[in-house]
Amino acid sequence: MTAGFLLAAAATGSTKRRHPRVDPPRPPAHQVHAQLLEADNSYATWGFQGDGGPQGEELFKALFANDYIEWDRVGCFQDVTMRLIATRLLPEETLAALDGAQRGLYVQGELVNKTPVLKELASDKRFHVYCSPLNAGAAAVIDEVARAFGFTVEQTNEMSELGHCAKFVVYLTALTWRSAETSAQFADEVRKAMDLGMSVLLVHEMPGVGGQEARHGCEFKTFFDHPDGARGPEAAKAASPTRAVRAPLDPTPHSTRENCSGSTPVDLVDRGIYSTIAIPLKGGAWREASMVMLAQALSARTVEEIAVSKSSLAALKRIQMNTARIQRSLKRLSGKIVKRPSKLVTVCAATTSASAEQPPEVAVDCPSSSV
Repeated sequence: MTAGFLLAAAATGSTKRRHPRVDPPRPPAHQVHAQLLEADNSYATWGFQGDGGPQGEELFKALFANDYIEWDRVGCFQDVTMRLIATRLLPEETLAALDGAQRGLYVQGELVNKTPVLKELASDKRFHVYCSPLNAGAAAVIDEVARAFGFTVEQTNEMSELGHCAKFVVYLTALTWRSAETSAQFADEVRKAMDLGMSVLLVHEMPGVGGQEARHGCEFKTFFDHPDGARGPEAAKAASPTRAVRAPLDPTPHSTRENCSGSTPVDLVDRGIYSTIAIPLKGGAWREASMVMLAQALSARTVEEIAVSKSSLAALKRIQMNTARIQRSLKRLSGKIVKRPSKLVTVCAATTSASAEQPPEVAVDCPSSSV
């Protein structure tokens, strides 16, 4: 069954805005409730006729009958939001027809429609990730993505196995850099991983609905907070999803610096811990898209793998060029060689194997007068 429904939405000026608008926090439900009840006394002064329409209590119940739908600047989360909006706006009979369709209600290109595949480990690795026991929630979120897609994600929490891990997970929540000595010890582990040149997988729990408060979700700028205000605001302002924060080096050894108020240790920021984009995680209906992104990140190639891939591609191009030269030589020879019963014409050419590094040789066994 195919349902022929298309929902289109547009906002005035949305294509002209260079930077996304940051909406103010939504006021708590009890505050909205109090304001609506207070407004009941003003209906007459506002010119309402008759009973004045729905009163505060009725309006409050209508407004909060369903969970509100979040909007986020991350594109894959916007797709989920648009689908949720469509679900609430479309008539019930339309939704019923879509339920019977092959794909149901969906947004074209939506990330949740993709099926990620976990790649095999390299020969010198035994674990996909290292999840520190000092980084609360890191192992749990890896278990969550494994359950979501039926993966077997090999993980360890033993520092002695660090060299056998493909990635080092840094699970960023409001607790990551705010747990006193635990955070300090975790920072030391991150330093060791960076010393080994390991790929750091940043996973960030964002604030919002759907259990994010219990997951200690927070704004990314939290990781640049600093108690004296001399460092944090500048670092937070300079931070962007596509640029690493490169603040002036602090000559004070990290062992003598105090990690306060959720601030990332300065030396880790200087070394580029945030040089890669963190995987954003949200709750509720947006969690599924988050898990797809995390699964894709687990299979993302490391810098070393990319270098090997480029080398292999260069070798393949050389092989293709050699093959093209062989084909051109054979084509020219095919118009010049005259076959004689008493002579055997032999053409020897290089194959397309990976070992074909030398230019091809073409040998022809025939009388010179026949060529």
